Amino acid sequence: MTPLLAEIVAERPDRVAVVDPAGATTWAELDRRVQGWIGGLRSLGLDEGDTVAAMLGNQVELVELSLACLQGGWLLVPVNWHWVADEVRYVLDDAGAAAVVVDTRWVDVVRDAVAAAGVAPAVVVVGVEPAEGELDAAALVGTHLDGPLEQPSRGGPMFYTSGTTGRPKGVRGSLAQLGGPPEIWQLMAHSIRPVVE
Repeated sequence: MTPLLAEIVAERPDRVAVVDPAGATTWAELDRRVQGWIGGLRSLGLDEGDTVAAMLGNQVELVELSLACLQGGWLLVPVNWHWVADEVRYVLDDAGAAAVVVDTRWVDVVRDAVAAAGVAPAVVVVGVEPAEGELDAAALVGTHLDGPLEQPSRGGPMFYTSGTTGRPKGVRGSLAQLGGPPEIWQLMAHSIRPVVE
């Protein structure tokens, strides 16, 4: 089990944790898929401190990836789905993205952005057949569902501003310090527990 979900999974593995247009996901399923994301991204060579960009909507994969980054030691950069390829390219380069996870709705924008980017992130696609050189999210996650989570490491988010005074700027709060055990996230999870009960 992952550190952030262990307690709730032990208490209520079969209760629904996330509902999205694709259906319902239980706490146990969510935990396994978070482990799958961590194992899958590590298999691509992502190290502690690397950046994962996400151009996803309100869907279970965003929850899974967010939890994976918090415990995998990565900086998660949510990418605004209204942005055009040049804006996405700028953020990928500025953040030094090692991977980008994208839903089928925005895959063309990300493909154009990656083609023009100075970095060469691994492209993981959700809900669409991967093009040459891309990875299918379901296959990547599915091959790592049952492996133990070794050496969890604290990750965190970095958000980009709207860019009203020029290019968007990456902003990290004090909680987005990378490395070390993810206990700060466990404390935060305990504080919101009454909301999910």
